Amino acid sequence: MVQTREPGFYGADAITLSDAARYDAVLAGKAEASIVRVRRAGEDRVYISAQSMPLTGEERIALDRSSETLVVERVEQRLVSLQLMRDAADPDPKRTYDLETGKLVNQSAASVAISRQEAMIALLGRMRRSDVAPELARIALAEKDVSLRWQALRECIALDSECGFCTLARIARTGDDSLAAAAGALRAQLLETYPEFVRLEAEKCPA
Repeated sequence: MVQTREPGFYGADAITLSDAARYDAVLAGKAEASIVRVRRAGEDRVYISAQSMPLTGEERIALDRSSETLVVERVEQRLVSLQLMRDAADPDPKRTYDLETGKLVNQSAASVAISRQEAMIALLGRMRRSDVAPELARIALAEKDVSLRWQALRECIALDSECGFCTLARIARTGDDSLAAAAGALRAQLLETYPEFVRLEAEKCPA
């Protein structure tokens, strides 16, 4: 696509990264920008660094969007660029991080189809459809997309605490599950905040 920015200041409080490669050809204009790079600092946080990059109308930029992005801060003359984005065949979820703290503030599916499923799950939660908890537990245990599984797990816990917590505990105990660490952290938080879950785990969630 061809992208244009009029003169002015463009700040950003957060950056969104995705499982894609991006190529920019700056065709015209003048601007101040930075290439922002991240590296993991845990399940929900990254370390952020920035490299200043003046744009003068001649730049060719290649970005690995899973760990870096271009942030335009100020445009002096109308900026025109040609942008090509190539998504991975089976992309990981998109993640948005706060630029100041590096904390994960949002995660969403890269696939439109998965996003629709997440929206449907959220709607069922708002409708308080406790009867769908077993199906949400199945999705949390069986589906491939991490973002969808996490959404299903959270709604399952909210709709049916017994079903949801036992599903959470099962995922936390599965060492090779990509959700195990996050599930373990949530399990520990729930056990500390709600003592009744200790009894529930002992009675209903066998190892």
